Amino acid sequence: MRSSTESGRQGNGWNSNLPGTVAELRPGHHVCALYETEAEHRALLTPFLRHGLERGEKVIYIADVRVAESVLQYLRDDGLDPEPYLIRGQLAILSQRDTYAEGGVFDPDRMIDLLEAETQRALREGYHALRVTGEMSWALRGLPGSERLVEYEAKLNEFFPGSRCLAICQYDRRRFSPDVLLNVLRTHPVAVVGTGPCGNFYYVLPEELLGDSSPDATLRHWLDNLAERKQAEDALRQSEERFRHLVGTAFDGINISEYDSATGKRRLIFCNDRYVQMSGYTREELENADDLTHLAEAHMTHAELAALRTCWRTGEPVSGTASWLRPDGKENAYEFSALAVRMGEKYHFM
Repeated sequence: MRSSTESGRQGNGWNSNLPGTVAELRPGHHVCALYETEAEHRALLTPFLRHGLERGEKVIYIADVRVAESVLQYLRDDGLDPEPYLIRGQLAILSQRDTYAEGGVFDPDRMIDLLEAETQRALREGYHALRVTGEMSWALRGLPGSERLVEYEAKLNEFFPGSRCLAICQYDRRRFSPDVLLNVLRTHPVAVVGTGPCGNFYYVLPEELLGDSSPDATLRHWLDNLAERKQAEDALRQSEERFRHLVGTAFDGINISEYDSATGKRRLIFCNDRYVQMSGYTREELENADDLTHLAEAHMTHAELAALRTCWRTGEPVSGTASWLRPDGKENAYEFSALAVRMGEKYHFM
């Protein structure tokens, strides 16, 4: 298991291993979700549960406010039947009485021991990892030991790194006070804003949060974060400058387009000056076109269009020849290569 210091450095928002989507969450991640609507809850938890099941992980949902049936309906509405997973034990929905509040008292160390035991059990059963998510509203009922919530969340950052377990702790902003949620943010390396994970700039290392809480320690933590952010901003700026120079001076026409697999249409997101020149259209005409393929690449054969669709489906690069009819009536033949790349939460053609 890695040290908590390593955990903290990985948890900052400027780390290259940071998950950009729920699909990228991996064992070792400790995430808080501060949601405000039921729609946000559904949009976040559905893919979290589904990805775990489809990846061969054991999935545990700890319910409190919601009943098991409402959580299972998330999966059904997404086109996944949860019954086979329930029957073979890959999916389990537990209550807070079975976990956090076992014996009528909340004990952070006992709960962490339970997570460790369940992780090892999942691995023995042949699953790749244990994926857990829990509704944290039980902590608002005055349960003995619930005042140790922050201690528990901080200690989890010594458990998760290096383990085969990952978790999302669910906090309903409509129920928790701002004071509690501020501490929640301090104890999670990754936070969900809306439905997308992001590096938590306000994360505090366990030994700092539970140990030295003096103004000097706080100042040291803030200055370290600012220094890391400055380094990340400098690296990003240099990367953007290299990209602009490389693409802007390229002899080949380069474009990135968003593809709608339902309609087959492609909408331009970016292109360099050479692509504009080759097309014969203005940049504005290209950017405002409803379908890039129809506008500038209308003479692809069925085989070439099929190759593009295969590229989109498999991620494998394709190449070929095609032609487009310029607005001046001339037909330009060209060679092309294409690759499906992910930008944010969507895939695009480049």
